[in-house]
Amino acid sequence: MLTCKEATRLVSEAQDRRLGLSDRIGLRFHLLICSLCRRYARQIQFLTDSIRGSREKLADVPGARLDESARARINEGLK
Repeated sequence: MLTCKEATRLVSEAQDRRLGLSDRIGLRFHLLICSLCRRYARQIQFLTDSIRGSREKLADVPGARLDESARARINEGLK
């Protein structure tokens, strides 16, 4: 049985990659019995969907894209 800490970590990881079979089953079982983790999973999904929707809308706005020099500065700052 997963702890809430493990379940929330898996919920977050599932946004970036496909979980393995045992992780998916364990998470699904945990979410069936834990209302707080279900709420967390719904909130994370809402945020992910909102960000994706915003990104698609911004793609159509002229001037909404960063120029190459700004991208380079951001990338350097992230290293």
